[in-house]
Amino acid sequence: MSMINLEISKKEIIYDGKVKKYGKKGVIPIKEKLDHEHIYVIFPFERKNIGGKVHIIVDSMYIERVSLNEGKYQINLKNKYAGKKCIVINVKDKINMELEKRYSVYDGKVKKTYNGQGIVRVKDKYLGSRSYVIFPSHRKEDDNMISFGIDEISNEGIHPDTDHTCRILLGKEYIGRDCLIVLQEA
Repeated sequence: MSMINLEISKKEIIYDGKVKKYGKKGVIPIKEKLDHEHIYVIFPFERKNIGGKVHIIVDSMYIERVSLNEGKYQINLKNKYAGKKCIVINVKDKINMELEKRYSVYDGKVKKTYNGQGIVRVKDKYLGSRSYVIFPSHRKEDDNMISFGIDEISNEGIHPDTDHTCRILLGKEYIGRDCLIVLQEA
């Protein structure tokens, strides 16, 4: 597997543009209150419009909440996202994916480092420079496939650790969460 691809209907898109900077945070303005609770913010590597659909190569993808601030609906993000292009979609159910087990180099929980940061150690030598860290909401396995609902997909760097392992560093909010690691060979 190299990249995660999505194809969505243009009708599902509620925002298509850059994340605005507001004070010390990134903000996505939303015009109206949304009916569904599954609002995905997708940061694409690349996108292509094909008829009534949009084909997206995903960089990162998160479920976010819409909040009301000074009479306006918005999605609040970290400052690091300000200025990045994104697509916001509103769907009834979580987006589901299937993945062959052979593409997953790690399937387990995020551990805690001595300084309280989240870490995943992969028992292979240095595997490349980037990986997808997928946090599933639910999952189902059969012989060689994993089906799961997407809670979050994060594009993270892979760092050498020892002669026999490499590591992926995550924030402390991810400690104890189940994740799948898939290499990104772009």
